[in-house]
Amino acid sequence: ISLFGYSILSAHSSVRTFSRRFSGIYIAGAGTLTLLSYIVIVLSSKYIMKLMYPSVAIAAQVVIPVMSIGAAMTILAHIMRPFVMKYASSRAMLVISIISFLAHVGPAFALIPKWNLMGAAYAYSIGCCAVGMSWLFFFMDRFLFRPQRYAFSSSIDNIDAEAVESSPVD
Repeated sequence: ISLFGYSILSAHSSVRTFSRRFSGIYIAGAGTLTLLSYIVIVLSSKYIMKLMYPSVAIAAQVVIPVMSIGAAMTILAHIMRPFVMKYASSRAMLVISIISFLAHVGPAFALIPKWNLMGAAYAYSIGCCAVGMSWLFFFMDRFLFRPQRYAFSSSIDNIDAEAVESSPVD
């Protein structure tokens, strides 16, 4: 998934080269892919569990839909990651890392002692949803809400293209 994002990024050296329409289409595509992945995971998990773990397949059917939400949100995070990592500041990466830590550890400590396996499933899904939404927020902030703010965020943008073209090559 990230390779697709990186291939799109290779043609763009700055946020200015992305249109709002492209950003909207990319978000709609990411949302569609996230929803489709959730549906595929839920529908195929029943058969995969029976094939791989027949002794616990029936008991695991309760946990799978909850865990699938987390898996789908992880896919959303992976779709948004290449764009945010290229154009975001290190502060944004720090914020996402802190959100990830708190969103996974906090619910785990709160829910696992109370609900055991279901608590772990909910904690995982809560953490993945928070991380997926944070990547989506930084993508939208970068490309939809305030793209002009980040017009010179990439080091490539700071190079004067005319100076590079007119300089002699040895």
